[in-house]
Amino acid sequence: METLSRQEREGIVHAIDQALSLSRKKLEPSHIPFWMNALEGYGLEEVKAALMHHTKHDRREVKPADLLPFLEEQKAKRRAALPARSEVYTPAPREIETAWRWFNAINDGGSRFPDKLTWISMGITAALELDQDTQDRYLRIVNEQARMYNMPEAIPPEYRVSEVWA
Repeated sequence: METLSRQEREGIVHAIDQALSLSRKKLEPSHIPFWMNALEGYGLEEVKAALMHHTKHDRREVKPADLLPFLEEQKAKRRAALPARSEVYTPAPREIETAWRWFNAINDGGSRFPDKLTWISMGITAALELDQDTQDRYLRIVNEQARMYNMPEAIPPEYRVSEVWA
């Protein structure tokens, strides 16, 4: 969770003080930590919107408990507006993705990516530019992934690591 900047924190304190002044009250300095703890996780604009909503719909002195339902409702609306998570697509860790890109490039023999510039633009590093340890690690990664997902056809026999497929 991100921490509020000093300016945002001061803005929230000022907004609360202004809302309390409508009830002829003053925000006591000793109450500030209580308010900030209760409103943790919400930014200045969110708190201001909640205070505005409260002043429009309730004449009582504002308390943190009065704001939380509105803040939670707004958070739920924002969450609902986000695109749904796909259950099918799960991005691979970077090293696995890089290993497959490398493997596809060498396995392909360069026919799909005939020039080095195309390889680089696709984020593929030419096999000759990788040290032998990295090539061995990438080959093991793709073999382990193919084995894990029961896809032996993804790895031609000449690229199979015997320890992985044993």
